[in-house]
Amino acid sequence: MKKNTLLILCIVSMIANAQDKKIWAKSFINKQAPELIVEKWISEQPYITKDKFILIDFWASWCGPCKRAIPKLNNFQKEFKDDLIIIGISDEPEPVVKNQTNPAIEYFNAIDTKKRLYNIFEVTGIPHCVIINPAGVVVWEGFPYLQGHELTSDVIKNLISESDKLILKNTTEANISKYSSLSIGELNDRKTELELEANYILVNDYLEQIEREDVNHMALTKIDHGIVTSYWENATELKSYYKNWKEAVSKISAFEREHAPELQELSTQFKNKTIDKEVYLRENRTIRNYLSSKYPNEYTELSTNHIRNLKTMWKATARYMLEDYKKQKKTFPVYWIPENDRVISEKKKKYSLINQEIIAVQNEIKKRI
Repeated sequence: MKKNTLLILCIVSMIANAQDKKIWAKSFINKQAPELIVEKWISEQPYITKDKFILIDFWASWCGPCKRAIPKLNNFQKEFKDDLIIIGISDEPEPVVKNQTNPAIEYFNAIDTKKRLYNIFEVTGIPHCVIINPAGVVVWEGFPYLQGHELTSDVIKNLISESDKLILKNTTEANISKYSSLSIGELNDRKTELELEANYILVNDYLEQIEREDVNHMALTKIDHGIVTSYWENATELKSYYKNWKEAVSKISAFEREHAPELQELSTQFKNKTIDKEVYLRENRTIRNYLSSKYPNEYTELSTNHIRNLKTMWKATARYMLEDYKKQKKTFPVYWIPENDRVISEKKKKYSLINQEIIAVQNEIKKRI
């Protein structure tokens, strides 16, 4: 009976159109959100930090509108991965939720068969979504398809933007008060600390994108090889990665020398500048495509092994170097990060907050000169 009631409310909520927003739950808007309660995580458990928004979706596998919302929520998780954690909560048994594969859920997912959080929110119609800001306050709630009150990408962007503005305002005011009592020496020390922290945040943000394979690893190969080689040869933790890559290179090179000696000649011509880069790349690609077609198993396996070891080595090396630079309180080079990607990273919340603090310190130093 309860399930049928929720189903009816599901259908009714789809056609609802009201001047005042209607929700099928107790309203918590602008109030502190209750503690998150789940019985078991179906996905891995999220690591919830104080700088992220949380979107809770109360749903069930039998509910049509709930299933229709899954691709929408998947897209939100991809679009706002740096600012938002999405959690689906169902009161159904674990096997039922695990069988929800069409569409597949690509965000965090849990069950609570005792309906504890459902009851706290007094949910009577699903899907019911609740968005909680980093301060723990509910800033959006309701049925995500309610006409005139739809949950969209723009709605989430505005919520994040308003939160960021408030954080920056409060941080700026706090910094002005905090740094007025420091000496010039202390201010300069703090400025150095903040600049190192900003550098780490910037490089780490792009490195995490490479580690997730959101962006290509090839940018890493632009880091000065003199510095990198020193780490490969001296850092015990990196020697195995370097060795595996060299072995992979040796195997594929031997195969290419035997079956396509013209590759070596092509490389020599390019080094001697008798052919330009465009010709070199075109001919190189043609020869490798020939090898792949003539030796589809052996050459493909060698190529895959080489690329896999190359990626693994560069990711491990960059991570090790970044943490080592941090330990030594040195600025990590950023010239290898593509300019457009660097600008995007600099606009993110963590970097913006540190940059605001650097400006506050600089302004205080200027006052003393």
